[in-house]
Amino acid sequence: MNINFKLALLFFLFVSFRTTAQEFSWDKNSAEVWSVNQVVSGETELKLDHAWIGQNGIFSKVKIIEGKISQEVKLKEIQNHFVLALDPEGKKLISDTLKLELGFDPVPILLPELAQEDGANLWIEVKTLENPFAERLSYTVQPEGANPEGLIISIDSQDRVRIEKPKADGDYFIDFANASKFGEQTFKFMFRKVRDSFEVFGPSNEQHPWMQHAVLYQLTPSNFTDKRSFASISKKIAELAELGINTLYLQPVFKTHRKGQGYDIVDYFSLKEEFGSDEELAALIKEAKAHGMKVLFDLVINHSSIHHPYAVDRIENKNRSHYDDYYHTKHDGAKYSSHYTVDEFGFINYFWNDLVNLNYDNEEVQRWMLEACKHWVNAFDIDGYRFDAIWGVMARKPEFGLRLRNELKGIKPDILLLAEAKAMEPEVYEFGYDAAYDWTSDTLWVSQWSWEYEYNTKESMTVFNHPNKAKRMELLEEAVFGNNEFPFRTLRFTENNDLHRFPSHHSSEQAKLASSLVFTLPGIPMLYQGQEVGNLTHPYTSKPVYDDEQPISDQDDSGMFEFYRKLIQLRVSNPALIKGKLDSFETSSDELFAFWRETEDQKLLVLMNLSSSEASFNMNLIFNEQMQADHFSSVKDLVSSRIFVARDKGPEIQIEPYQVFIFEFQ
Repeated sequence: MNINFKLALLFFLFVSFRTTAQEFSWDKNSAEVWSVNQVVSGETELKLDHAWIGQNGIFSKVKIIEGKISQEVKLKEIQNHFVLALDPEGKKLISDTLKLELGFDPVPILLPELAQEDGANLWIEVKTLENPFAERLSYTVQPEGANPEGLIISIDSQDRVRIEKPKADGDYFIDFANASKFGEQTFKFMFRKVRDSFEVFGPSNEQHPWMQHAVLYQLTPSNFTDKRSFASISKKIAELAELGINTLYLQPVFKTHRKGQGYDIVDYFSLKEEFGSDEELAALIKEAKAHGMKVLFDLVINHSSIHHPYAVDRIENKNRSHYDDYYHTKHDGAKYSSHYTVDEFGFINYFWNDLVNLNYDNEEVQRWMLEACKHWVNAFDIDGYRFDAIWGVMARKPEFGLRLRNELKGIKPDILLLAEAKAMEPEVYEFGYDAAYDWTSDTLWVSQWSWEYEYNTKESMTVFNHPNKAKRMELLEEAVFGNNEFPFRTLRFTENNDLHRFPSHHSSEQAKLASSLVFTLPGIPMLYQGQEVGNLTHPYTSKPVYDDEQPISDQDDSGMFEFYRKLIQLRVSNPALIKGKLDSFETSSDELFAFWRETEDQKLLVLMNLSSSEASFNMNLIFNEQMQADHFSSVKDLVSSRIFVARDKGPEIQIEPYQVFIFEFQ
């Protein structure tokens, strides 16, 4: 055989092999996927009634119907390779390789829950939420070392876990570590003992164990200081603790396409590099916790950036993309659908260009977002999330919130789930969230702040600067007493990352009045970065709030830092302001607004002058027969420390413009 003939034969065989390998085409491209259950499909022009599909080298027979195959498969490894062959040994391939890589470890998902309580024991059942491969559960039970005292734990014949009730008061955590083929995951059970009572925390618990004591501080890493880094934030933690902050709420720290506040995420599992490394973020969190702070991450799971690799793949490969159904493309008539816009690629979003809604009807999208949420809890032991634009997910797939709650509280029972949604809507809590925003029920504009009588992008039009004084009182009463059935689960604020700076459209006295209201009403009070020094820069600008090298207090020319420090101290040192019931008080004045906060052990009356004029208040309104019957002999103003003694004819006091009294009955 001469050399030319050999070369010709080799070329013929090479061309024949290549042609054969392309005689079947997969419908979808290779991809990272978020479910072990997949359907692989494709078509061929070959006249066959069957072929052999190979998954990681193991072949099984598959029917070919009218030139098409469609096969349900289960991904048994992280890396999964599929080919189609004419023979069961896979020697005669007619396809290229389809590669499906799992984006997560499909471990069993457990939820330890209280099954029964008797006089001496707590009985726990371990509920299986998901077990993709029906693995036999193999978990160990171990109390955490930081518990107030050691626990005696045993497992009975029905796999129930028995915990002997401890004697010492405090919070107790028990770890359930389950090992599987894909790794180990630890789930947690938490309970609190106070005297003779035991309270379990987890998905079924309504009141968060630390939520009612939280004082939030919202921080934008991209412009908190001129260094714009995790390290520069760490340097300010001690001062924030001195201010009285006990919960640090970081706006998104994840990789984005643009600069700014961080809601255009392109990688849910990576940090924005310019902020710093994983180690620097861990150091920031460690510093915050060393100062007694909880740490919340802000995460947007309603949409991704259009520049996310999945969205880019969908644009470039259209229906061949595995991610074709990851995004919202069908008008569904859901709540807020009047705000939908459709771009040139068929993506649906709400108000924001290039922020494209995710499709929560797709199981893979749900798993993708669940794993993203759990990742940061496992990696950094954060204490909660603020879910940006979660009102959109609630409108399109409300039940997802329950799944989110179960899985997150299964690994951290005391995690806080703060929804950017309307606190006055019961479904927020029915579908899994702990707290939400002080917004009205208005759906014409999603985020209508209850203290804002008209939404305006250019100015802050609130109940405090309404031109009609009588209307101010009416609007404020509606906002405080008529807008919300869930006051203790309401996030209260005068500033946040979307609002005008309050002093930019109000006087400093009005700003103090409004903040006093925030910190004396039930709910969760929040400050936005720079509010504590009277910063007037709109949150959408990139100008840094603080000089990295100077203390915060040295950058305060307004006196607000000391005002907020005292206001926070007033709140945290008076139980009635934290957990006392709220009742209205009639002042018979268009200028004076008042309300009761009361527990069994403390009775407070908050009184404030809404006007720019001096007002009179007759103390007889509070020194009435009821007060005498309750055996109160005097009241003390907690703001000024002034004491008023009950008498037959109480004094008439003068209240300065925007002045606030907090009367404690003694």
